[in-house]
Amino acid sequence: MSLSVFSGSWVLGQAESATPLLAWWIVFPLAGLTLLVIAAHVAAIRESEGMPASRRRIRTVNGVLMMGTVPLIAYAFGVATSADARTFTLVWMLIIGLLAIIIVVAWLDAMNTVRLHRATRLETRERLAELRGQVAAQLELERQEKMGQHGSESRATRSGEHGSESHATGEGGS
Repeated sequence: MSLSVFSGSWVLGQAESATPLLAWWIVFPLAGLTLLVIAAHVAAIRESEGMPASRRRIRTVNGVLMMGTVPLIAYAFGVATSADARTFTLVWMLIIGLLAIIIVVAWLDAMNTVRLHRATRLETRERLAELRGQVAAQLELERQEKMGQHGSESRATRSGEHGSESHATGEGGS
């Protein structure tokens, strides 16, 4: 980069170039492949049944934004030249703006994931508390049944002992 004086003002930049940053035959096939991958990803998201609807919508929007950004990036690298400063600047400003929007949408996706995680964690805690209550009730029921069985066995044993004692002493009911 050079600093030069042009028409009484300071300009920071490279000299104007009539050639793009990269050759079109490198940029366009890569852009096409990237578009196909993003389109397949968006189609897979749309077909996904296990994904929450809010996550599906956010990721679809982000994929569409990316599909709009890729051709602009291809144009900026493979066609636009600094000789046409207005177009060159406009394309790069659009790319920067779209990338900023994509980053914001990705951040929204992350916040949505946190929200979904909290909701799932709350549901899991509620279900766990319900299951703990059911297990505690079942254990209490089993304990009471054991105590009832042991109680009737010990009563039968005690009455059998008392009966044998009364027979031994001759104090039976006769």
